[in-house]
Amino acid sequence: MANSIDAGVDTLEHGLGLNEELAKEIKRKGICYVPTLATYEVNPKISKLREEIREKREELISTHFTEDMRIAVSLGLKIVAGTDFVGSSDRPHGMNYKEIVLLSKYMGFSGSLSASTSSASECLGIRAGKIEEGYPADITVFGEVKTAEDLNPFNVKYTIKGGVVYNAGSLRDTFWGTIKRS
Repeated sequence: MANSIDAGVDTLEHGLGLNEELAKEIKRKGICYVPTLATYEVNPKISKLREEIREKREELISTHFTEDMRIAVSLGLKIVAGTDFVGSSDRPHGMNYKEIVLLSKYMGFSGSLSASTSSASECLGIRAGKIEEGYPADITVFGEVKTAEDLNPFNVKYTIKGGVVYNAGSLRDTFWGTIKRS
């Protein structure tokens, strides 16, 4: 990470092994921190790795889910929700809302929403992610939302994109086929 920070990157993806010194430099330089927590959720195929590799990987991930995130939040880094949610039979596309769920454990629900909307847009340098004059009114409407878990694709009622209203049911059928609830 130190080499990337010194090189002047705009974003740090994954950010495993964050420490306070690096975090202070990330903040000073205005770099976006993208922890991509959903990427590191337990993967059933991990059990096939050799034991010593599996243990080291699990230790690194455990630290990322605890110490790295504690440092990032406590030092006020600009945390952004990543989209490294690779589709597979165990983890189908369209379920990257889980990144928001995981971030909410550290940043609260409101913080995790900002990480996936306004902060993400700002990080990418695009004018989006806010309901505000001069911003595109691309909006997804959900049923009742009390927690980040309620942002799952099965709770989407409709989406408005470029002034066109899309029914969630037909979108799910068209793009996701018969996706199973997880």
